[in-house]
Amino acid sequence: MIAQPALRLLRASQAPRHPSYSFSRFVSQTRAEPPRRRGRPKCATKLEVSGMMSLGFKDGPLVWIDLETTGLDAKQNRILEIAVLITNGNLDIVDEEGCHYIVKSSSQALKEMDEWCLNQHTKVSSKERIHLRIVVRQLHQTGLVKASQESTHAPEEVAKSVLEYIKRWVPESRTGVLAGSSVHFDANFLRAIGPDVIENGGSQIWNIIPDHLHYRIVDVSTLKEICRRWYPSAMERWKRLSPRASNHRALDDIKHSIQGKCYSLTVIWYWKPDLHK
Repeated sequence: MIAQPALRLLRASQAPRHPSYSFSRFVSQTRAEPPRRRGRPKCATKLEVSGMMSLGFKDGPLVWIDLETTGLDAKQNRILEIAVLITNGNLDIVDEEGCHYIVKSSSQALKEMDEWCLNQHTKVSSKERIHLRIVVRQLHQTGLVKASQESTHAPEEVAKSVLEYIKRWVPESRTGVLAGSSVHFDANFLRAIGPDVIENGGSQIWNIIPDHLHYRIVDVSTLKEICRRWYPSAMERWKRLSPRASNHRALDDIKHSIQGKCYSLTVIWYWKPDLHK
C-alpha cells in the first residue's frame, strides 16, 4: 500500500515540464495539498537563502562533477570535458550556470581514442563492443571531439579554474563532498597519472580538485541500485518519467544525476519496500 504523500508525488510527476532538483521542495510538495495544475514541483535553480556567498560544513555542500573522456582507462585516456554544479544538502543549486570547460586535445590524442575503441572491440563481449561504438560515435556527433580540437583551454589551466570556482562557493578544505553518477569513475581520472600528467613532466594536474574535497563521495548510482532492488515498481516508473540516456555532455549529465537523486530519496523516504519473498 503506497502512502498518500507518495501518491501525490507520483501524480505530480506525470507531466514532467520542469526538472526538479531541490529535495526540500520535493518533500514539501508531497506533504502539502495536491498542486492545482499538473506538473513537477518548480525547479530550484539557485540557492534560495538571500545573501549567502559560500557554503560551510553545516550546509552539507555537494560538489557535482561529471567528466567526458576519450576512454575508460584513467592511465591511458584523457579528459575532454568537465562540468561542475554545487548544491547545498537540500540539493538547491547555488549557481545555475555552473562551471564548464572543454579541454584542449590534439588530433593525435583524439585519433588514439578511436584506436583504443577498436582495440577494445577484440577484448570485450559483443554487448560491450556495441556500447563502446555508440559512445565514441556520440562523442563525435555531439560536436565534443571537434570542440576539443578547437579549444584553447589547456588541462592545467582548466584544473586551476575549476578549483577556483569550487573554492568560491566552498572555501573550506575537506568540506564539500564529491557527488555524481558512478562518480568513482570521475574521481579515478582526477587522481590518475594519465597522459596529461606525463606530458606535464610528471607534475599532477587534476588531483588538486579532489584534494580540496572530502574523502567521502555521494554516488547516485548507489541509490538507484538500492531502489531497483527494494522499490522495483518505483524505478520502472522513473524510467517512464525520465526516459533519457546519456548524451555524453557533462553538464546535462550532472543535472540528470541531481534529478535522479531527488527521485530516489523521495522513494526511499515514502515508499514501502517491495522486497522479494
